[in-house]
Amino acid sequence: MGGASSSILVHGFSWLYGSSGGEIELQEIVNGLINTQMYNSPGISIALIFITVGIGFKLSPAPSHQWTPDVYEGVRFVQ
Repeated sequence: MGGASSSILVHGFSWLYGSSGGEIELQEIVNGLINTQMYNSPGISIALIFITVGIGFKLSPAPSHQWTPDVYEGVRFVQ
């Protein structure tokens, strides 16, 4: 589950990186998208959906909240 969500997140980042022209800073990504007028393209929508889904699974809200406690069941916490 964690590997799948990580791959979805990284795939979304790669779509955003490619659409912005290879920029890695947030302000440069926005400027690159505005300059090339790619901000209305379906590629950006796909990238944002993948990033949202990937972060959503990493944060474990519904529906993946049911599987998260299984991971922490065997972990011994140090206080």
